[in-house]
Amino acid sequence: MSDWDAFTEGAHCTPAVRLEVLAATPLFSALTPDALQAVNDRCRALATSAGETVHHAGERAQSLFVVATGLVKLLRHAADGRTVLHDLVAPGESFGSLQALGDRHYAHDAVVVRGGCLLRLAAEDFDALLGDVPGVARAALAITAGRLRDARGSVDALVTLTVEGRLAAGLLRLARKVGVGDAAGTQLTERVSQVDLAAMTGTSPESVSRTFARWRAAGLVADGEHGWRLPDVAALERLAEGGREAR
Repeated sequence: MSDWDAFTEGAHCTPAVRLEVLAATPLFSALTPDALQAVNDRCRALATSAGETVHHAGERAQSLFVVATGLVKLLRHAADGRTVLHDLVAPGESFGSLQALGDRHYAHDAVVVRGGCLLRLAAEDFDALLGDVPGVARAALAITAGRLRDARGSVDALVTLTVEGRLAAGLLRLARKVGVGDAAGTQLTERVSQVDLAAMTGTSPESVSRTFARWRAAGLVADGEHGWRLPDVAALERLAEGGREAR
């Protein structure tokens, strides 16, 4: 989406919310209050509604977005033509990219799941911050290095983790983003399909289906009103930590 005027100014982004969210974002979390204010001054707040597309995969990477309120899903296109979920982006997390961060094009479609407020940092504003706020340049280098570590970690997980270990880790990741705890465990507030979970964890839908059948019988997963319920998060944590293939 290139016409940013299609989004209205973010009424839900009060100055206090903007600064709080930026301070929680890894790219800016180490900045001083003055530096954080400089970043805030460069951001444009955009109000979003469910179903809106923020950007498409393959478009030129020209904006970094921070979710202040609401929820955004990142979608990728599989080789067989399906569109599958890559990740959910919750408040305090960022998506999109910039050439300054090593990306020429967006890797995913970004679609609003729950309307709210995004903070948009355009390429020219980010470039200005790199010169004016040294902490941003250091953080950008750290983010780029972190992406390389994450990529190596993802490859390692695909090679060494069992299917159960990968699925448990995927569910725990979703729980951190969209989980609400109660006396009966953790309820995911967004519905994610087994096909999407398979894509997120590098396994097949058939393997997810077989594993979930066992987990339902064992009380590790249940069907909730809005998404899966995880009655025994501790058991999933043990599976994620111990689910490595013998080598």
